[in-house]
Amino acid sequence: MSVQRQITNAVFVCLAATATALHAPAQTPDLPAIVTRMSAAQHEEQAKYGAYQLMRRYQVFDSDDKGKARTELIAKIDFAPPGQKSYTIEKSTGGMGERAIRHALDHEVDLTKSPERVEMTERNYTFSYGGEETIAGERCYVLESHPKRNDSDLLKAKIWVDTDDFHIRRVSGHPQKSPSFWVKDVDLTLEYGQVHGMWMHTSTRAEAQIRFSGPFTLVSRDLSLQVTSQVARAESRRRPRHEIFAGSALHGIR
Repeated sequence: MSVQRQITNAVFVCLAATATALHAPAQTPDLPAIVTRMSAAQHEEQAKYGAYQLMRRYQVFDSDDKGKARTELIAKIDFAPPGQKSYTIEKSTGGMGERAIRHALDHEVDLTKSPERVEMTERNYTFSYGGEETIAGERCYVLESHPKRNDSDLLKAKIWVDTDDFHIRRVSGHPQKSPSFWVKDVDLTLEYGQVHGMWMHTSTRAEAQIRFSGPFTLVSRDLSLQVTSQVARAESRRRPRHEIFAGSALHGIR
């Protein structure tokens, strides 16, 4: 066989191999491994949570969020590990929207005592794989969650999981069960991000139909977060000097 024929055959072999590779089906990532690492990332982040104080803004709209808010409210939320949370309403325009927000905050406080009830883990869900997408410039696995219980706290949703660190970046879906007779067709989008080294839920958008009232949109966004040491230093700067010394003296007596 001539050298030229050998080269030609080698080129054909390379082209055939390349074509085969291009048309071969892409390998689906290992779903159980993704779910396991996603669950581990959630537990690792919870273990990092220190005490903090969070300021959050809520807005309630009659339909979408293009017009003026019917209710605006600022809440101060205090968290102490492992599961103690409380809130104070700092400012509010009042109205029926405030009642809905207070109810949501009360429920959040309750869930903080037992977060395992709503974790995105195999305890609460089965998962299916839905491909890959990019969120805020980060590549993510897309999972579909299927609740194992008929529970209003569990979501049938699409989940974006970071392919590098397996943090959940976004959840979008609806409750498996309506939260009440008065609320139906609820659609939720939850956003997550890193704040002071902690991976946290940072914003919510909820759209629903309120029976006898029509469409309703609630938007919440975290405005600021301070860890406890920062809060203590800020409080000390605001207190008169003699009060600081008095407090230190009393602390020494106890």
